[in-house]
Amino acid sequence: MQQRVLNLRPHHLYCENFMDAAFPERGPQFAEASNKVRQMLRSGSNFSVSITEGVDDLCQFCSHNRENRCNHPDGDEEQVGKWDALILRELSFPFGRRITIEELRTSIKDIHPLRLCRGKCRYSKNGLCSALAVTTREIRENHQLADGARG
Repeated sequence: MQQRVLNLRPHHLYCENFMDAAFPERGPQFAEASNKVRQMLRSGSNFSVSITEGVDDLCQFCSHNRENRCNHPDGDEEQVGKWDALILRELSFPFGRRITIEELRTSIKDIHPLRLCRGKCRYSKNGLCSALAVTTREIRENHQLADGARG
């Protein structure tokens, strides 16, 4: 059986593990795709992730994706690219690398929470993300992120 590859940019790779918020303004297709990505990341299904620079498999369904670029009012492609670079630097993976879910979980356990979460992320500040609520200890004790993210 061939392993499925999910193409995700760094903020989706990291943040979708902790987000439970819905984004209805991004459209129903985005909501469905986002839920599917979250389930895949949390379940540890038989797939790997290719770390993508720019628009990814989830962005394809977002109403803010115009001409294959993020045009979100809170951060356009350039700003989102900066967030992605900061996240990737902390995760210690390069763009283009293909990783397993286990590699992702190990990296997250080693560095959680990110500096971006603690300082600049509006989703963390507004309580839409559980990244700051989940302690590093909980992540280490609950080998799967899904268990810690719900705690």
